[in-house]
Amino acid sequence: MTLKKLIEEYINQNSMQPPCELQHHYEAINQLLEVTFDTAQNFQLARRGFLEFVRDYNKTHQIYLNEPVVPILATRERLTINYDWFVNGRAVADSSATMIEVWQRKRRFSVNDLVEGLLYCSIMSGGMNDIEVLRALYDWLFGERRMYKIDMPATDGKSRAESLVVIPLRVCDDNYGCAADESESLLRFVDYIPDDMSLCFLYALKDKELNTAKIKPFNTIINDISKTLKLTNKDIDRPQHSLLIKYANYHWRQIEGSLIDGALTVVKQGDIKTTGLPTEKLIYYNQETIKPNLEPLEWSELFDVSYQTAGKSQDKRNTTAYPSFSKNLIKELQDALKLTRVAAISTITTLKTDASQSNAQRLLSWTLSLLGDKSIRLNTISKYVGCIGRDWLMLTMGEDVDQWQGNDFEEVYEQIIQSKMKDGRKLSVLSKSSEFEDDTSSGIDNDNNTAIQSLSHLDRLKDSQKFTYGRLKAFHDHQRTHFDAPYVYFPWGNNRQVVKANMISPRVYHVMKEYVQLSELEVDQKRLCLIVLTLAYRTGMRINEIIGIKVRDITDIGVINGQVVEAPKIILKPNRYRRLKSSSAKRAIPIDKLFKTEELQLFIAFYYQQKKG
Repeated sequence: MTLKKLIEEYINQNSMQPPCELQHHYEAINQLLEVTFDTAQNFQLARRGFLEFVRDYNKTHQIYLNEPVVPILATRERLTINYDWFVNGRAVADSSATMIEVWQRKRRFSVNDLVEGLLYCSIMSGGMNDIEVLRALYDWLFGERRMYKIDMPATDGKSRAESLVVIPLRVCDDNYGCAADESESLLRFVDYIPDDMSLCFLYALKDKELNTAKIKPFNTIINDISKTLKLTNKDIDRPQHSLLIKYANYHWRQIEGSLIDGALTVVKQGDIKTTGLPTEKLIYYNQETIKPNLEPLEWSELFDVSYQTAGKSQDKRNTTAYPSFSKNLIKELQDALKLTRVAAISTITTLKTDASQSNAQRLLSWTLSLLGDKSIRLNTISKYVGCIGRDWLMLTMGEDVDQWQGNDFEEVYEQIIQSKMKDGRKLSVLSKSSEFEDDTSSGIDNDNNTAIQSLSHLDRLKDSQKFTYGRLKAFHDHQRTHFDAPYVYFPWGNNRQVVKANMISPRVYHVMKEYVQLSELEVDQKRLCLIVLTLAYRTGMRINEIIGIKVRDITDIGVINGQVVEAPKIILKPNRYRRLKSSSAKRAIPIDKLFKTEELQLFIAFYYQQKKG
């Protein structure tokens, strides 16, 4: 039986005309599809066909049934450990003996030899497999060669204090990293602690004058090392493909006592975007100036803050539920924008009157403001709304946007921006499809109505971060003017993923704990403050995630199968008190593995107290 006949047969037996329990029918059809199309690929294609069927059904019957979602197939990453990894990795590991023989035969090391030795040791022993970080180390040699010494205290009575050298490296990146402001290039920071062999070469280079005229280019050095060790490097301009670079992690992971696992290897190779602390923050880490004579801690300043806004209800239970899918409203909007300007304004005004939630109100209000500007064509407005509207409605569904602060907007905007990134590694989390299918427009009016420009630039940017960035900024400006929305810093745009790299040091954490303990708060109040503080510091959860923790979210604690178990874990999932940044933010947090003994005991005691209450 074909897909179409299967669905038609079901609908003939079960009316889909509203009012009806649409969710029940969709679940039943989904079960039929699962049985009939039993592979992941076929099931996805069937669900796509179901979506097209509902669209045609809506058009034929002039109704607006919710559109079913097409699932995204999960893709598997290539295994880090495979046949090539063992074979080529073994060859790279054996190369260290060859390199030592080469060094032993040398009667004199040239400056080029010393630089070559430094890079080789940094790859093999220093754990640097990220080609851009290696290049940053090479460039560092021609600058001030600034490095810092860190004294590591002994961790027990048997070991002795150790001094480590840290080389702060900066990698310029147009797409990802930290930035002081929007005008600067983004920077990834890497704090490199060189191994003993690398330090020997650095010491030999201490008094040498280095300049790019006398030293071989970085790519040539990597290519020469590969040739010496008979490790394939197919393209001198792509040193990252050298077997030395690709499989050096085999050597690290065979070193006795190595704590580098597969996940950390991927990070060290630069396959996952990461950044360390900016150099200035690293220098002052754990040496922060603590303000003396702090103001007494008042409970009312912490937990008795009212977020009630005059004239606005906090009771979400009384709000009208928003439809399960946001596509219907976007479709109605874009259908209205195919009418004349006057008809579109009338239709969208009616939609705005009927809309129940603030997120829809804001989007419709922005659309009406765009329609008020006659220099903007209706099909252009449709592109603007289609670019961000669906994602905005989906990510803010069920939220009281009127109560949001700046960081709440930032999180949603950042996710919408990042969903447009085409980095070739994964499918977008947010669905983007039909709103850009009609690209037949030929022009757009300028603000001063003096000329008509081609819409080709809109077609090129319609699904890019830069275009989305502009639409979000305009949308939020409208919200600030008409809905009293807070200020939001927009660091994105031009494929920029800006990171705010910060870390709370142990010194600050312990001062905060002491501040709470020495306060005049009641015992229960102190306990709650200390637990919230520990959760934030030990787990890295956002404050909104901590606020929404319920007793039933905590597992592996209490009497289980007749035995007392006290290894608590928090299952982080969205609820009516908390939303998560994305679907991937759902996770289990092992409190028993992260907390210190006394912190864990305090948490367990508080859990039992709350459960009784």
